[in-house]
Amino acid sequence: MSYPLTANGSAAIIGGLLATVANANYVNTAGGLDGNGVNLSGAFVRPVKNTTTFAVVGSAGPAATNANLRNVTISSCLIYPAS
Repeated sequence: MSYPLTANGSAAIIGGLLATVANANYVNTAGGLDGNGVNLSGAFVRPVKNTTTFAVVGSAGPAATNANLRNVTISSCLIYPAS
C-alpha cells in the first residue's frame, strides 16, 4: 500500500482489516514490514486488540510516525486472530 501524505507525528496506525481483531492478549502476533526508500530496520506490524487496525511498531515502542512514512509504499504480511 502507498502511505498517504500526512505530516503529523502520531504513531502509524492503519485501518481496514476485514475482521475485528480478537480482544485477547494472544493477538500480539507480528508481521514483517518492508518500505521502499525508508529505513524500517526492526519495524514490524502488530494488530490492535478489538479494532480493525494494525500499528507499525518496533521492539522499543513506536517505530514510525505518520510523518516518517508519508509517501512511502509499505509491504507486509499479517496473520491475526479474529476470535
